[in-house]
Formats: sequence, C-alpha cells, structure tokens
Amino acid sequence: MPESLDVENVPLRPRNSVRESTLVRRLRKVPDAERYELIQRLISRDIVVGLEVARAALTNRKHAENLLERGILGSDPSDVELWLRCLVPKVGVGRVVAFLRRELETYPDAVDNALYWLPRFLTAASEREKAQYRALHRLASAQGVIRGPKPIRDQSGGVRFRRVK
Repeated sequence: MPESLDVENVPLRPRNSVRESTLVRRLRKVPDAERYELIQRLISRDIVVGLEVARAALTNRKHAENLLERGILGSDPSDVELWLRCLVPKVGVGRVVAFLRRELETYPDAVDNALYWLPRFLTAASEREKAQYRALHRLASAQGVIRGPKPIRDQSGGVRFRRVK
C-alpha cells in the first residue's frame, strides 16, 4: 500500500478539512475494494472522521449498504444517527427501510434505534419511501419493538427527556 494511503498514520484529530479533503481525493483514486477496506480502518480509528470520509469517498452503493448495516446492528445506540446521516444519502431511504424490515425479528433493539432517527432523513425521500417507513413503524409498534419514552427527572424535578411530537 502506498505510504500516502497509510490510514493508520494519518492524523485525525484535531479535525482538519484540508487534510480530510486531501484524504478523500486520494481515496477516490484507488480501486473500490481497497477504498472500502481503508474506510473501514478509518472508522475503526475515529468513527466521526471515518464516516465523514466515507460519505465523500464511497461510490459503490453495496459498500455503503454494508457499512450502514454494520453501523445499525453493531454500534452504540447513540452513534446510529451518525451512521444514518453519513450513509443514507448513499444508500437511499427505501433500502434502509427494507433492511430494517428484514432485521426486525432478529435485531429489534437495533431497528428501534434506527427508526427513532430515520424520520430526520425522510424530507428528501419519495412518497413511496415515506409510506414504506410508516408501514414499518406501524409493524414495529404492533410487535412491541418500539419502546416508549422514559422521562428522567433531574434533581429539580424537571424532565430531561421526552418524546418530541
């Protein structure tokens, strides 16, 4: 592997847009399979930088789908929004909904987490994709997959978390 693409030694913090843009340009010059492998290594080092680079450098939809599936099923619930934000534009809402439907029985918690964040990405979705999302949401609700909000009261008695309507 050329030294210019040694992602193990690329400084990722503090973030630097020029350095990240240069990395994206270099990644676009390597074959898809190698690019995918390098992006996976970047994500392992720094999830935020890795996913931002993936958003800009990935051109193969299947690779983006694989990364998104990994992110939805294997990441911390608080990171799911980041995975969706970076990869839904590459994959498309319809494919994400189809994937979530397939995984509903096997990974209900992961599907619940993704369904919580997915409405943010419906503004650019087609009416068909929005209908698919609503149908999946109804199905997940009927199966008890979607958990209701659990308000947490702070010391002053105020609610720290509540569902936004």
